[in-house]
Amino acid sequence: MPTPHSFVKKPVAVVLAALLASAPTVSAQSKGVDMSDPRINQGPKTVATGERGMVSTQLLSSTEAALRVLKDGGNAVDAAVTAMFHQEVADYHMVFLFGSMSALYYDAKSGKTHALVAIGAHPDPDRNGGKGTDQVVIGGTVRGAAALSKRFGSKPWASLVEPAIREAEEGPLVTSYMYGFNFGMWESGFLSDLRSHNEARKFYMPEGHLVGAGQRWKMPALAATLREVARDPDYMYTGAWGKKFVEAVKKAGMSVTAEDLAEYQPEWTEPVRFSYRGHELQGSPAPDTGGLAIGFNLNVLENFDLPRLGSYAKSAETMEIVARTMARVQKETRGAIRDPLAYNVPGALWLSKDYGRMVAEFVKQTMPKVSLAAKTAEAPIPGATVVTTVGSNHIVVADAEGNWVSMLHTIHGGAPGIFIDGVRATGSGLPAPSRGPGRRLI
Repeated sequence: MPTPHSFVKKPVAVVLAALLASAPTVSAQSKGVDMSDPRINQGPKTVATGERGMVSTQLLSSTEAALRVLKDGGNAVDAAVTAMFHQEVADYHMVFLFGSMSALYYDAKSGKTHALVAIGAHPDPDRNGGKGTDQVVIGGTVRGAAALSKRFGSKPWASLVEPAIREAEEGPLVTSYMYGFNFGMWESGFLSDLRSHNEARKFYMPEGHLVGAGQRWKMPALAATLREVARDPDYMYTGAWGKKFVEAVKKAGMSVTAEDLAEYQPEWTEPVRFSYRGHELQGSPAPDTGGLAIGFNLNVLENFDLPRLGSYAKSAETMEIVARTMARVQKETRGAIRDPLAYNVPGALWLSKDYGRMVAEFVKQTMPKVSLAAKTAEAPIPGATVVTTVGSNHIVVADAEGNWVSMLHTIHGGAPGIFIDGVRATGSGLPAPSRGPGRRLI
């Protein structure tokens, strides 16, 4: 299978994504499911190949849904939006339908890459009496997907949501990871504010307990909401769901208005552009952190002879260089990549070659003096643990015409304790300004 950047002429866009295996469809019945199946348990996948496009998602079922769109004549945007909505059901524990999203789209005909930012934003505090808006986030996922589809898609909007509706009605197959996540978060973590929420308890525990691994988790309430979204992409903003959200937020002692939801719009902007060893690269712009963070890292690492040192998997020195570079970049960009509508973001500084050489010199001068060569196996590092956290979903699609999409969708929308019509919308812990023109989350 060609990699995404093999479809385009310069500038080249690098997309980091793992390919999922082709495999037979899993039976809808819980009986007879092989619990060692890597579709239920995490594990290696075989490499998928193709000649007229590619799809990469976190789940086999979402990949298959997107591939069906491509085979039916849809383009990369149609397939990516379909996969996104499907993941809102099948990967329910990882993403919010009323969350945040962003995307890069390469248009093969024009040779131009477009960046879409649909990051969640706080309501206008002045409109809400100057208080109660700090914990409320207006999600951008649905409006972002609608904007992408309207500008570059080819299929009817409703057809892109239909596979997600069917998945919610039939119920996604609960993986071991999903079950473990739901159990841990429901008991003590991220979902704890929903434990006393009657609608949420019914959704998560349809028979009085969490749906187990290998079983189908039917979501009729979410299916009903998705049907309304299929009819009208503004349903969660100006429709009945949006009205319920305003009421629920106010009942919880926070502030948002119908006008806040109605005025939220995604932004079309330019991608971050940088180079690495002669290759022109592109990434998502601020307030997304990915594009600038990757560009800064590569700008520093370009100053080391990594091909000579070898892969970090085999070379302790390479591992040390990469780790120290990433640590420096993370510390420097944390809190500095913000909404460019409200803050200065020093992207040009981080991506300048002079600055990259300076930081590389810092890394060189902080390297250990002792040998980093591997020794005999030792006991596990004290304090090393495996942490389960809420994550995000990344989708990469390329079609036969050479168009491609790289899309991220995630949580970060709603307010603490909010659960409406099958949609978990419990807010975000990310900072954002409470006043001024830029209230999007970082």
